[in-house]
Amino acid sequence: MRLAPWIAALVLAGCKPPPSDVLAAIQARDNAELAELLDRGGDPNAVGSFQLASGTYGLTALTAAIQTDNAVALALLLGDHADPNLRDPSMMGSPGDLPLDTAARGNHVAAIYPLILHGARLDGDGGRDETPASLAANGGHVEALAALLAAGAKLEGTGEDGTGYPPLAMAAEAGCVACVQHLLAAGARVDHHDILGITPLHYAVIKNNLAIVDLLLAAKANPMAANRAGMTPATAAQYRDAAPIMERFRKLGVTDFGLQVPPAFPPSGMGTIRVPVVEVQAGGR
Repeated sequence: MRLAPWIAALVLAGCKPPPSDVLAAIQARDNAELAELLDRGGDPNAVGSFQLASGTYGLTALTAAIQTDNAVALALLLGDHADPNLRDPSMMGSPGDLPLDTAARGNHVAAIYPLILHGARLDGDGGRDETPASLAANGGHVEALAALLAAGAKLEGTGEDGTGYPPLAMAAEAGCVACVQHLLAAGARVDHHDILGITPLHYAVIKNNLAIVDLLLAAKANPMAANRAGMTPATAAQYRDAAPIMERFRKLGVTDFGLQVPPAFPPSGMGTIRVPVVEVQAGGR
């Protein structure tokens, strides 16, 4: 007996695979099962969860494919119109990662180009201060960073001066010499600071990374650039008693290693300003 069309539709709807099956197939690297689930109407934008000691966290099917380095699963999902700009569920009140964030943060280089080709926003969607390039640089992942820059990722942070986390500052904070070299060669602005006014040279001094200090100074970084608290790279060098760095600064004519008047950056939205080494309340030490 042939079923009426509306009954057949109900039967098929009832057979639609649940999101948990889609996620399970990806995490088990069972791509044949994933293909069958998608053919049966499985959701390529399925959202699931994973358990850590600190709690339960959500993730999308694309994130699961990226995290498992499953290029076939990634291709199947994107081919079935998975949204390359769908964030993972919020984590502890912060926006979840975009698929390209996940690829950059974890150095999953093979996932970067497919995501971009299917419409992933190269510089994020403005939902957080870090761009994918910033995340790659902060992880010390020069391969992912190079792939993003080759695709046209911007060299700056997400907003005007005083906002965001520029890739070069994040590379210096991570101590990634190769990332710093790559960004400088690509034309990154050497004194472009992060949301707290901290420049790449600040970070290099705090990390006592002479190789990066020398790279930045060769690119004309300013040892007297003050952050929101009035701390300059010279101040940080004195605080750390970093004699070799202080000597480099003196050779450039630096004589004042004290705190400076903080520049007038755009509002950060932060009441307490965290700077390297010391905690400074807005308005004073």
